Amino acid sequence: MSRFMKTTANLLLLVLVISFSSCKKEENDLNNSNPTNPPSSSYYISCKVDGALIEFKDQNTLLGIAGNSGDQHNLLIQGNLVNSISNLNLQVYDSTAIETKGYGGLNLVNNIIVGVIIGYEDDNGMLYATQFTNPIVSSTVTELSSTVCRGTFAGEVEDPTSGQKHTITEGMFYVKRIP
Repeated sequence: MSRFMKTTANLLLLVLVISFSSCKKEENDLNNSNPTNPPSSSYYISCKVDGALIEFKDQNTLLGIAGNSGDQHNLLIQGNLVNSISNLNLQVYDSTAIETKGYGGLNLVNNIIVGVIIGYEDDNGMLYATQFTNPIVSSTVTELSSTVCRGTFAGEVEDPTSGQKHTITEGMFYVKRIP
């Protein structure tokens, strides 16, 4: 791997670590037991990690932020489990404004990141992320308004130190968009 690719991969991992460590934990759970058809007033991120359903419902930590720095456009979706350090963030990158469409893979094109990164921290504080080499990841943004973000995601995340992997399937998000 070239030095530039290693540096880029390390920077992406650093962004994930900063995102994880900046999440605040609050006690506010709406006890929504049906993630496939949640009440329209509650936000959520849900997915299966190695087949086990995990629902991120802490209304104080669920958010979506879209923005750009020059030609680098990004959508960040993140949330926490209630009373846990476990959290998930999804980052969608493109060279144009993020819109309602499918995104996949992870590439560097003319110094612009294009694709998707899933970051997941389990209850033991282990960090897992989409790997820059051979990424298995996809996301579809189905709604992106000035107030909400909605979509789906799936992929494989890995602990870069141990190589331990987790498969994330049936991911869905509906979060408040922060201006």
